[in-house]
Amino acid sequence: MPVSSTVLNENFNRSVDSGFIDITTGLPAAAVATPSRLSPHERVKSVVKIFREGRMSILDFILRILDPSQPDFMYNRDWIYNPSKVEKENSGDGQRVSGKLEQMFDRLFADSRGRARMLEWFHPHAVAYISLTVSNEMDAVKEALRGTLDSVTPQFLSTWDLSTTIQDKVALKAPILHSENVIVYFVFYNTC
Repeated sequence: MPVSSTVLNENFNRSVDSGFIDITTGLPAAAVATPSRLSPHERVKSVVKIFREGRMSILDFILRILDPSQPDFMYNRDWIYNPSKVEKENSGDGQRVSGKLEQMFDRLFADSRGRARMLEWFHPHAVAYISLTVSNEMDAVKEALRGTLDSVTPQFLSTWDLSTTIQDKVALKAPILHSENVIVYFVFYNTC
């Protein structure tokens, strides 16, 4: 049987240990005896060869795995999205944990071609996210600054200063809005 037909018709979720099967035999990867262990580089080369022989690109493979309408690959999606045991154990120290998904994004972003494509794709999503965040922060600031006519007393007016009355509350309730980088970006973006 040609490898390409096996690639297209095989269920990739049958292995108990890794989620992958040996597509040349149809047996779980753990059940196939290998004459010698391959290095990680050689394993990747073997998988790329299988993709090429199966006439499937790596991106087509990833897109099929990530497609939520494909219940056969839910186990694989869970492995992609859920933090690993090591990531969970290391997340308690307060530092940002960089799992494999984040490492993939970092590598895409490190390449100028990947960075250009990611920024082009991400721009409208980032603008929408920041706009929503700033809008929510402004609602919180309005609530914090809301006063009544009764609160404006002669003593309030004599001790009022911009820093303690407004800026401190804005910094507390609106950390994104208060960030200089966001303000500069929005001024630049909205004037262009």
